Amino acid sequence: VPHLVVFDESAKLKNSGTQRWEAAKHLVDGMRASYGDEARVLLLSGYPTPLDPCDWWAQAELACPGWLRESSVHHLRRRLAVIEQVQGPDRSYPKLVGWRENEVRLLGERLRGLVYSLRLDDCVDLPQTRFEEVRFPVEPAIQRAAWLAAQTARNALGALNRLRQLSDGFQYAEDGE
Repeated sequence: VPHLVVFDESAKLKNSGTQRWEAAKHLVDGMRASYGDEARVLLLSGYPTPLDPCDWWAQAELACPGWLRESSVHHLRRRLAVIEQVQGPDRSYPKLVGWRENEVRLLGERLRGLVYSLRLDDCVDLPQTRFEEVRFPVEPAIQRAAWLAAQTARNALGALNRLRQLSDGFQYAEDGE
């Protein structure tokens, strides 16, 4: 069991109950059972904070269980959401109208202690990105292979896929090998 786990693109872990979140939770629980306070969980994401405050619960439960003081996302939604009953053609159903602003603001303040947002302006010490183009002479055998791959494809998408496979340096057989 590792001491540290880093979940990149952690915005994909926002839905509790999904297989991805359950696997992450199982790993994190195993780490905490083995190492206690020595276990470290780091969540990284390129996406901004979710618009739905309940999306924060699943991520916060992985990083720091109990931080949001709710036992489930359903309890958090019940505390934060403004819901009204809407009458449909054959039944009435609850509809989300909005969020209790004061509660969401307090939740945001609480999350500031857990989440640090890194802006691009903060990364001033990174070197400039450099691109380099390298061209190799194309051998006649490769040209013939590309021509054959494009001509024997059933459609344009198949031809592009075969040419991409050829440029990557391998070709798939029909049986998937």
